[in-house]
Amino acid sequence: MMRPFYKARLFWCGVPGLVFLLWVWWDSGGYESRLKWNRGWGFREVRVERGMMGYMRLIDPTAGPGVKGELSADRLPFPEDDGTGGWKGRARKFDFFPTAFEKTVMEVEPSAGVIVDWVDSRLALWAAVAGYGVVWLGMVFAWQWRRRRVMRRLTDLAKGTEVAG
Repeated sequence: MMRPFYKARLFWCGVPGLVFLLWVWWDSGGYESRLKWNRGWGFREVRVERGMMGYMRLIDPTAGPGVKGELSADRLPFPEDDGTGGWKGRARKFDFFPTAFEKTVMEVEPSAGVIVDWVDSRLALWAAVAGYGVVWLGMVFAWQWRRRRVMRRLTDLAKGTEVAG
């Protein structure tokens, strides 16, 4: 007799990942979280904001290699406009289902003639949650299918209806 899929360890091992992604999705409506790595020639940044997670890269060869790597993390609340140009409190506004993927690539030529490379890629968190769910549940059901097939074969071997080999 096969156990239901929700009693499998693989199912319960995937639940914390799903809960974490759902929390990140909800939290991204009120905060911008960034992890930034600065170098003398540019920076790389991973961020989560307004229902999107993104990766940004800026490379400027004119800046020079003199600066050592600096790692910084920020968690900033989104301010709320009070209608007078001032800010009050924290706003939790974002689109729950933004465009699944956005990519911006720009090459800027400064006056010196050197090309500055800038890439900004963003993935909607709903797409990340959906992709995680498909892969995780697909693995759970594939494991259950495999176990069912092996159990059926072992039962047939025990009954003597199938030749081993």
